[in-house]
Amino acid sequence: MSQTSPENYDRLLHQYLNNSSSIRDALLEPLPQPSSLESAFVRLNLSGNPSLQSSFLPLAPPAYDAFGNYLVQKLIEVCNENQRTEILHVVTKEKFELVAICLNPHGTRAVQKLLEHLTTPQQISCIMLALRPSAVTLTNNMNGHHVILHCLKNFSNEDNRYLLNAVADHCVEIATDRSGCCVLQQCVEHAQGEPRERLISEITENALLLSQDPFGNYVVQYILDLHIPHLTEDILRQLEGNFVSLSLQKFSSHVVEKCLKYSEVEQSTRIIRELLSSCDFFMLPLHEYANYVIQSALSVAKGPIRNALVGSLLQMHFPSMRSNPYGKRIVQWINANK
Repeated sequence: MSQTSPENYDRLLHQYLNNSSSIRDALLEPLPQPSSLESAFVRLNLSGNPSLQSSFLPLAPPAYDAFGNYLVQKLIEVCNENQRTEILHVVTKEKFELVAICLNPHGTRAVQKLLEHLTTPQQISCIMLALRPSAVTLTNNMNGHHVILHCLKNFSNEDNRYLLNAVADHCVEIATDRSGCCVLQQCVEHAQGEPRERLISEITENALLLSQDPFGNYVVQYILDLHIPHLTEDILRQLEGNFVSLSLQKFSSHVVEKCLKYSEVEQSTRIIRELLSSCDFFMLPLHEYANYVIQSALSVAKGPIRNALVGSLLQMHFPSMRSNPYGKRIVQWINANK
């Protein structure tokens, strides 16, 4: 397969999917929709008549069909290794064919079934060669991301190396996508060695941006949930100087809370000191999101920094805090922990 830049690849894939004159359109005529009984009959006949299996090998395109994909799945289950290799050649012969199948709500099931039954390094290499240029497209697609997840869970770190590197190259784009943010977390979980370190490095270096994103904040929280001290410190360094503004935002306030809860005493003290030194500190206890940050700070603060935090809150106008739906939670905490 010739080398194509990611930008050109996405453009070519889009053209392929929308080009009515392509070979794909000629092959992928909609199949007549059989009844569930007819589908079951086909599956039974394939199981009981091995001689029929070879004649159906060229029919990989029905993977796109709501009913035909079950036929393809059954073929994959009952065929032998050589026939399975032939199916692989059919679906990878055209440059974008396998990717297009993965992006289809019915086709993705057939591809996952195929991945389950790969038995040789050559078969895995063939499928990964076809998938790897479109790693980002698949990761951010509601159908395609299931194929990427299957690769992560069932193939070796070496088999997945190119996919993992592609994900790291487009970390922000993937982390800020609804499907991509989930896949990125799975990439970190299943990767090993250098690919894993690179993924984590890309996430931590972009922690400030990701923390404020509706989906990216979950990726930052995932890294904090690993409870690895030097990774927590890396994230804190990226967020330093921004804890007040982050506390006032819906998504990033969750990240600040987790930073406080999972930090060492010295680290949480730095965060609280930054909050206290801000001229906007008085806003935090009365804010719909930041009040939770203050509650977290109160729960982890110890010694002098706790006294400074409570003292600053006591200096505020308590009647106004009591009348505020968020501030009264802070008042209740202070009264309960005198």
